[in-house]
Amino acid sequence: MVAASGCISDRTVGYTGEKSPDNGLKTIEGLYRFDSSNTISTPLFTDNGSVVSVFHPEDLMKYGYSVSSNFSLGLVTIPPKRGTPPHRLMNTSEMIFVTEGTALINTQDSVTEVHAGDAAIVREGTLQSICNNGREDLVYLTSTQPVYNPENDISEVNLPGEDPGDEKDSSGNTGADGIIVTDVSEGIEWDYDTGTLIYTIFNADLMADRYPDLPVNYSLAYAELIPGGRIDENTLYGASELIYVVHGSICLNSSKGAEMCAEVGQAVYVPAGYPKSYHNSGNKNAVILSYVDPSWNPGLTVLH
Repeated sequence: MVAASGCISDRTVGYTGEKSPDNGLKTIEGLYRFDSSNTISTPLFTDNGSVVSVFHPEDLMKYGYSVSSNFSLGLVTIPPKRGTPPHRLMNTSEMIFVTEGTALINTQDSVTEVHAGDAAIVREGTLQSICNNGREDLVYLTSTQPVYNPENDISEVNLPGEDPGDEKDSSGNTGADGIIVTDVSEGIEWDYDTGTLIYTIFNADLMADRYPDLPVNYSLAYAELIPGGRIDENTLYGASELIYVVHGSICLNSSKGAEMCAEVGQAVYVPAGYPKSYHNSGNKNAVILSYVDPSWNPGLTVLH
C-alpha cells in the first residue's frame, strides 16, 4: 500500500490459536523470565512478517501469574521491502525501539526514518504503517499502553503515498502526524561509575519540559554494561520493571536468594518492591532496555 516507500503490505491474518505462555516462561522466587524465541508468533500479514508476544499481563494473569504492569511488549520482524498493513491503534499509544535495520514510519502526513538504537512513540489513533526499505530484516520492539487488544487495532484500506519530493523527517520533533522520535544519545545520562551507562529515553516525569504531553505513563531506559559492569542492589517501590536483553547477557540477583540470567531475546519481569541487582555476566558489552511502570523516578528507588 505504501509503494512510494518501496514497501508492500497485505491485510492482517487473524490468529485464532491459543497457547499457554508457559512456553518460554521460567519463574524463580517471584522473578519471571520470558524467551521470545519460544513464545507465540502471530502472522502480521501474508508475506511472513511476524510479531512475538514477549509480555502481555492479561495473558499471564489468566494463567495464574501475578503481574501489575499496564503495558504489553512484542517483538516484530519485517522482511525486506515489506511493511505492516495501514492501521490505527485506537485508545492505545505505541512505543517502538528498533534493534536491527531501519524502519520507515509512514503516516498520513509524513515518512519518518528510525534507525537501530532509535525509539519512537506513535500517538493513539494515528494512521500508520511501518516499512522495511532495507536489504536485511527489520526487527523492533513494540510496547503498547493500555495492553494490546486486537479490537483496538483498526485496519485501513490504504495510506497516502509519500511525495517523492518530500524529505524524510528524522529530526526527533513531534508534529501533527503524532510521531515522537529520539535516539539513545539524546536521553538523560546516568553514570554511577560501576561500568554501566544508562540513558532515560522516554519518561513523562523526568522529561516534562521536553515532552509536555507524553502519552504514556511508563518509562523506557537504555543501559550498556561493560563486562563485569553492574547495577547495585536496589528496590523500586510502587513500580514494576521489565528488563529486555538486546545484546549480550546479564544476571539478576536478589537478597532473597534468587538468581535469574537472561540472554539476547529474553526479558525478566521484576515485581514492585523486589530487591535486585544485575551485572554483565559475559565477556562483551551487554545492552538492556528497562521498562518501568509507572514511570521511574528517584523517589521510587531505595539503594541497598
